[in-house]
Amino acid sequence: MQAGCGGCDWQHINPAAQSRYKRDIVVDALTRIGKIIDAENVVRDCVVMSNTRYRSSARILATSTSWGFRAAHSHIMVPVDDCLVLHSECVQQAHDAMGALEGDVSEVHEAHVRRAPDVFQDTRLAVSPKSFFQGHVDAPRVLSELILARTNEMRSGEQRLTCVDLYSGVGVFSLALARAGHRVIAVEGNPFAVGDAHKNLIDCDATVIHSDVKKFRFDVHTFGNTCDVVVVDPSREGIAKEALDAVTSCNARRIILVSCDPAAGARDIALLGAAGYVLSESTPIDMFGHTHHVEMVSILDKVRL
Repeated sequence: MQAGCGGCDWQHINPAAQSRYKRDIVVDALTRIGKIIDAENVVRDCVVMSNTRYRSSARILATSTSWGFRAAHSHIMVPVDDCLVLHSECVQQAHDAMGALEGDVSEVHEAHVRRAPDVFQDTRLAVSPKSFFQGHVDAPRVLSELILARTNEMRSGEQRLTCVDLYSGVGVFSLALARAGHRVIAVEGNPFAVGDAHKNLIDCDATVIHSDVKKFRFDVHTFGNTCDVVVVDPSREGIAKEALDAVTSCNARRIILVSCDPAAGARDIALLGAAGYVLSESTPIDMFGHTHHVEMVSILDKVRL
């Protein structure tokens, strides 16, 4: 950061303080935007993840003699020899990209470095270049553990729940839920991610549906069961208002909302509150150490009249 790199904007803050501040950000968003009166009591302690060598992918700039990142609020390249948060495999890819370039040393090229995901749930995941995948190497495990814990507490004994995974991507959460014995309906609009999900879920009790989430509607006549749990993991913008009907059509007992941005997450929680769900807890995830970014996993339960 001292050299001007625009990536790690919180590198000057003590890591323990970073996690406290990120929890404060979630509390503030839920209070101001989500209108949650007791947000301080609803928000759990921040889950702290590794803050070095964690990034599984990055956009870099490279010339024939150097590589680096953009300066803050600029397109100017800041050369680096290494990166504190970038996984060592990605660092090597960055050096390889630099070495592959020839010609004018002043000509700057953009490249994308990305490591293959670790084996997850005994499966070597298929992830196409145009499919989204979590930016922290431990994110699939950490997020899935949270989702499974809050899903499994809904079951009675060895009961098999019906779960809908909206914005399911390559099927990470669907795979974890299916391996835990649940039936899963995975809905995703990206055709590349859908193709990956079919491969990743091939031996699971999972139905992969290629559909814009906005157009999806849960139908008991089609799927044969009522829905118990909905997992919703939208992009940074959150659930579009047009997609709210897809979520509420499931009429699930519980919604597990994974939010990349606290403000968007708080807005989504307000929308779901108006649709008959109450927030029971929200857990901040310090997934991107040394940056201001914070994820949150929120649990909303249907109000039974």
